[in-house]
Amino acid sequence: MRVSFAAISSQVRGENSYKEATETVAQTDVEAAKGDLQAALKLAALNAMITDQAAMIAYIDDFQLMMVMTLVTIPFLLLIRGTRPESGERMAVAE
Repeated sequence: MRVSFAAISSQVRGENSYKEATETVAQTDVEAAKGDLQAALKLAALNAMITDQAAMIAYIDDFQLMMVMTLVTIPFLLLIRGTRPESGERMAVAE
């Protein structure tokens, strides 16, 4: 099974973003919501929103990484560009 670097970094960055965002939700808020259904629903909605935002941050970071990798690769592509034959000269073709 092959796992890409982007998939691993996306998961790690998403988990880190989720962890950072949920640190602001105090444990006392969770304890207070145990008896109150409205508070529990609000915490569930907040959790879903934090999860969505963490996933978006991970996607943005991945696309930023792909952009940097592309920009680093472009000069190498220019270096391996083939030479053009002079006019009247034929290219050799392997048969």
